Amino acid sequence: MELSTSDRRLAGWKAVFASKLAPTIGLSTADRKLAGCQAAIASRLTPTMELSTSDRKLVGCQAAFASRLTPTMGLSTSDRRLVGCQAVFASRLAPTIGLSTADRRLAGWKAVFASRLAPTIGLSTADRRLAGWKAVFASKLAPTIGLSTADRRLAGCQAAIASRLAPTGLIRVRPTRQSRPTQQDER
Repeated sequence: MELSTSDRRLAGWKAVFASKLAPTIGLSTADRKLAGCQAAIASRLTPTMELSTSDRKLVGCQAAFASRLTPTMGLSTSDRRLVGCQAVFASRLAPTIGLSTADRRLAGWKAVFASRLAPTIGLSTADRRLAGWKAVFASKLAPTIGLSTADRRLAGCQAAIASRLAPTGLIRVRPTRQSRPTQQDER
């Protein structure tokens, strides 16, 4: 990450106040718990680090009922699968832990078509790139796995400009025109 600890902290609180999920890197344990609570109350996905297993389950259920992506740590494989389905049907990104590769791929594409960020586990590098750009064009944060450093930077900038939480790594240098996707790249 290229931001200082104090900048990360500020980014975290700004994200919470904007009712988005706050990054908790650089915050104390107590602050992480608070950020988690605020994010959950704002019907967004809450970080579950430092929460007990039973608290994680509760937070997961609340997030699912609020039609947001639920964390699945501490849940059984079958529960994760169910939560994944609910998240997809609610047009949100489904967690794919515990699903077969084919199911992950299906969940990913459904999420992309619903203009949400698609998981790219189990996809080829070219498919990851396509999923990333579709998500960016839909003004959502694009996954940057499989993209060049310059493309990651561009994805970060576009996500930030679209008033979404931007990744804070590799954004120090402004992207050049050459790093933007061309029509050929999109195909």
